[in-house]
Amino acid sequence: HYIFSHTVKFCDLDHNQHMNNTNYATLVMNASTNKTPTHFEINFLNECIESNEIKVYHQIVNTTEYVYGVVDDKMVFTSLIN
Repeated sequence: HYIFSHTVKFCDLDHNQHMNNTNYATLVMNASTNKTPTHFEINFLNECIESNEIKVYHQIVNTTEYVYGVVDDKMVFTSLIN
């Protein structure tokens, strides 16, 4: 289900003007209910640029949490957390 949106700001960008990978991890952990994970994976599917609005979603299946981000109906990252 939908958790929150994040608008990519200048301070989120790397030297290539794309959102820095560490900022995706911050989004994932802010959406997660597991604040002490033993396993964390993130897959980068599409680049985000300044002013993109990333919609962050969360789902729990058994003991695994899934967090993913969408920009304009395009999946930009997926992650799993145990």
